[in-house]
Amino acid sequence: MAIKHSTPVYQVVFLTQAQTGLSISDVLLLDVEDFVYAVSERGENLSIIEDLTIKEAIHRAKTDNNLIGCFDLRRKKTNGEFYTFAGPEVLKNIALLLESREEELLQVKAPIFLKETSRLAKNEREKLSLEERRLCPNMVKTYVIRMHNGKKIFPKIEVDGKKRNYFRTHKLRKWFSNQLRFKAGFNAEDTKYLMGQKTGDVLEHYIDPNNYAALKANYRKALPSLAINDNITMEENQEAIEQLKKESEIKDEKIAKLEKKMEEGDKKRDKKIEKLEAMVKAMVEKQTNGE
Repeated sequence: MAIKHSTPVYQVVFLTQAQTGLSISDVLLLDVEDFVYAVSERGENLSIIEDLTIKEAIHRAKTDNNLIGCFDLRRKKTNGEFYTFAGPEVLKNIALLLESREEELLQVKAPIFLKETSRLAKNEREKLSLEERRLCPNMVKTYVIRMHNGKKIFPKIEVDGKKRNYFRTHKLRKWFSNQLRFKAGFNAEDTKYLMGQKTGDVLEHYIDPNNYAALKANYRKALPSLAINDNITMEENQEAIEQLKKESEIKDEKIAKLEKKMEEGDKKRDKKIEKLEAMVKAMVEKQTNGE
């Protein structure tokens, strides 16, 4: 309900929280560059292996209904490194948000989520740096309070004898956790990791390519449980297909290197034979002339 009654920017903010499990602070730290990297292909060691432009990234997110993006992050609260996934519903909405933006606000370090500046005079707006345009947690908090007090779409609840607003952004994070664990069957450690929380498993467990692929495949299966506005139907076994494709590419590369090595070996051998033939010919000519 919060998403449905929000303005476009806040709709995407809340949708991103609901389907990534990120805190509001971490969502608002996302830059255009994070989006581009999220939809880019990854190599065997999880590094980015293609150089997409922002327009190419937007096009991919808008047209690939089976796309799972990966945000590599450093959590603001703990400074811990982690990654989390985002499905096509989130990626497409971010793409549409960026597509509606002026070119100057599509720089790699530009925030994905910008504060409302239409009421400022043009000269005042132009003075703002990219960082000054970034939407901040306090603004989101104020917006949510206005939703309660102005639109009155949520009831008040009583907590410890005090009346409190029913909806807070943290509820989306809690919803993500509950949907993954109790609807999709995720284990607690994997759920906590995707939310940037400390887990019993060491980081190396999650940056291992095999564990990354397995976690991504499980997230893909869980996406229907995280659907907000769209009915999500994902093709399964995509991670296995991607892995086979990578293995095939690696095998082709090894074969190409071996063939090149063999070709170079053949050339060296031919040169040696030519040299020996020349020596033999010279010896025969010498003996002939001596007679």
